[in-house]
Order: sequence, then structure tokens, then C-alpha cells
Amino acid sequence: MDKFMFNERFGLQSAAIDGTKTDTRRIEKSLAVLPTELGEGEYMIPHLENDRFIVRKYWKGALLDTYTIVPRFKVGDVVAIAQRYSEFLLFNHAVMEKGKQTTAGTTKGWNNKMFVKAELMPNRVEITNVRLQRLQDISDEDCLHEGIKEHYPYVKWNPNDKLKSYRFRDKKSKYGYYQLSPVRDCFAEFINRVSGKGTWERNPWVLAYSFKRIENNGQESKE
Repeated sequence: MDKFMFNERFGLQSAAIDGTKTDTRRIEKSLAVLPTELGEGEYMIPHLENDRFIVRKYWKGALLDTYTIVPRFKVGDVVAIAQRYSEFLLFNHAVMEKGKQTTAGTTKGWNNKMFVKAELMPNRVEITNVRLQRLQDISDEDCLHEGIKEHYPYVKWNPNDKLKSYRFRDKKSKYGYYQLSPVRDCFAEFINRVSGKGTWERNPWVLAYSFKRIENNGQESKE
């Protein structure tokens, strides 16, 4: 079993656990072969075949090149949500480390979720969909699936959409969140903070994974 790392500064880990985040976009190493700059008349079409994407590059209808992208995860995969051991284990809980038994509190995973074992994680998700796309191809609806939330800063009951804004958590912001409208502008600011300044403007290829929370017995979570 593999694991997802979600940024805690932006509340993404808790959002994935409580089910308010159901999408994640990842820039995986395999995507480096795909060109991000296209000449006049050039375009690219990805097509899912079995568990991989075949991406064909065309120029005015003529096939120029073909690329194969194998996503890290496929539909049906169960992935653990990485959490520090200190969040859910007792200090003296037995853990196998490099073939030897030790305690959770003496491992790097006690305070760093990069070093935890996926099979010990209490929260898991199942991959329900995989898409290959450019970052800026995200829809307004999928911005909300990524964890952006609707917010009415003035009069909540007013039906005027011009008053609607969107926000995401950011522990380093003055009020603990960042607010902006419209939703794509809010997501652009969000992704630049999560993945680095200029990420939205670069418009990289991403693998977009949709997922649902499941119990450790494989049943869908009712929360």
C-alpha cells in the first residue's frame, strides 16, 4: 500500500479525512516527457488505455509524436493518508523498523509523516477516477473538490452571486485563511502557495486523482 501526503498548513490532511477534499492534482515524474509549449497548429490528445495514458501530439491533424504515461495510482487502488504516529498511536506502540521491533515514539515517524508505514495509517481512500490534464483545465466544480470552499463575507442570504467569494485555509495568513473571487482565481492562489510560486502560470501537466474515504475493512466511510 502507498500513501498520500497532504499539506497540513492548508488543512488538506483534515479535509481529506473528513471528506471535504475528494480530488488531488499531482505533478509526477513520468509527466516530464510531455511538452508544455506547443507551436502554432499543434495540439495534444490524451487517451486512457487500460491503466496508462497514450498521449498523441498532432500538427494540423498529422501525428507528430506519441507518449505513454503510467500513473502512480489507478482506479480501485487503496491509498493511506499519511499522519504522524503521535496523532493516533501511543508512544510505546510496537512498530517494525528495518526488520527490528521498536516503539512508535522512538521512530522518525513519531513527528514526521514522511517516515510512517502506510499499513499503520487509520485513514484510507480509494481512487475512483484518474485524469491527465493541464493544470488550468480544472473546472470550477473540481476547484471545490480540491478543498476550496464557498464563502459569503457580507450577507449570507443574499442570492446575488457577485457577493459570493471562495477561500482556503492557510495557517500563515492573518486570519487563518485566504479569500478571493472567482473560484478559479482562488484555486490559482491556492496551488501557487501549495506547490510553489508560478505553478498556475506554468500550467504543467498533472494527474488528477478523485477518491473517496473508506474504512480499514474496505467499506466506504459513512462520515
